[in-house]
Amino acid sequence: MPLSDREQQILSAIESRLREEDPKFAQTVGTTTVSSRARKRLKLAAVGFVVGLLLLFGIIAHIAWGIAGFVVMLVCAVQGLTQLGRLGADTTARMGGQVRGGFNRYMDDRRAKED
Repeated sequence: MPLSDREQQILSAIESRLREEDPKFAQTVGTTTVSSRARKRLKLAAVGFVVGLLLLFGIIAHIAWGIAGFVVMLVCAVQGLTQLGRLGADTTARMGGQVRGGFNRYMDDRRAKED
């Protein structure tokens, strides 16, 4: 449901006051999303996995390096898969909401025509 002109003005006034009072917070809120945070963590997990792989090859130098590399790889793989799941769930939820909303509007229109 679209906002009225008065509601748009009120919302704009609130946004401008927020930008004036705390610009850093306004920027963070305006740019950070669930998917951007998950992407950042996914990239970090990928870098950690590569570091773990390099440590795993350190088994040649010492067995402890190899074990540490395996543990780092395992933790990063689990974290990466978790973040992939969050990204997928976020995308699916957005798409599902759009589909459900469209279906509900379609059914409401049909019921209105039948009445």
